[in-house]
Amino acid sequence: GELQEQEGDYVRAIDLYLRGGMAAKAASVVNRHNGNYSPELLQKIVGGLQASGMHDRAGELYCRMGLVAPAMDAFRKGHAYRQAIELAKQQQPALVVSLEEEWGDWLVSQRQVDAAINHYIEAGASTKAIDA
Repeated sequence: GELQEQEGDYVRAIDLYLRGGMAAKAASVVNRHNGNYSPELLQKIVGGLQASGMHDRAGELYCRMGLVAPAMDAFRKGHAYRQAIELAKQQQPALVVSLEEEWGDWLVSQRQVDAAINHYIEAGASTKAIDA
């Protein structure tokens, strides 16, 4: 894959990385070398990233493809709330408040209560902020 990438055959490099189970490397090729990649190829990369639990990277690729809803789902699944909120601010402002609260809930589940309080306040969930 690296050899193909050095030679400028990015699609072949991506294909080889995917065959080798290295979806993150395939995604890196896409990020480094802006090209006109087919939606099918990008979808294969997203699938590999999600299978590897790299939902935040999958969300970034979905954003690149202009697919807002799948990007949002991937960010949420990967607990990449900062990215989800940035996307929501641009595309779905009504979601920001619920995302802040969801982020707070996740932080509480991770025993990061101090950080959760700020997100509850942003969400207007004062009861949850006080309880935390």
